Amino acid sequence: MRSSARARNVLAVAIAASIVSGCASQSNDTMPQGNAHSSSIVVPQAGPPACKGQKTTKTDSSVTETLSSKGGSLCIPTFHGLGGSLEYPGARPSGKVKVTSTTIDGGFPYPGSGTPVLYLEIALPAATTFGSTLHAGGGLTGKTIKAKADYTVFSEYSKYGLWYAALSCSTVAKHGKHGGVLSGLGAVLDGQSFGGPYTLLFEVYPDQQSQTSC
Repeated sequence: MRSSARARNVLAVAIAASIVSGCASQSNDTMPQGNAHSSSIVVPQAGPPACKGQKTTKTDSSVTETLSSKGGSLCIPTFHGLGGSLEYPGARPSGKVKVTSTTIDGGFPYPGSGTPVLYLEIALPAATTFGSTLHAGGGLTGKTIKAKADYTVFSEYSKYGLWYAALSCSTVAKHGKHGGVLSGLGAVLDGQSFGGPYTLLFEVYPDQQSQTSC
């Protein structure tokens, strides 16, 4: 009887060990799947920060800012990964302006060759004259701007529903935290006077398409 009981105990232990081994095997089989799934997750790289108070829709981003008589920089509303700031010379009179950015063609003119990287509008509420001293710093930036590549900014202004050409300049993108950086684009405002409540338009194109450097 004792031998029979002992045999039953040995058999029970063997069955239990087999069950535990099977569970461990199933657990190990599922682990690589979990790790493979985790390693496939890609964390997107951060773009330039949004402007304080900016409003974004499916077609554009906008923000209200203030032009200074001493000059300064306007925050470029982030849109499709592009943003940064636009340096400008002193403006008279100073006052609030609406700045709008988009990558979508809204019936704008085509002063350059290729597809614009960004359209930037500045709505001037009154006649405005800009000085001739542009402070260095800032710039349009984003992952779609390639460092060491040439870019050109064309400026126009809208008067009574018609677009008129203004100045243009070319520059080379530098390396930046959020991608390439295009500085000095506000040079197209140097010494410019606009006699009414106009809308200024900056169109940024790839390649060197102007003989003037920003």
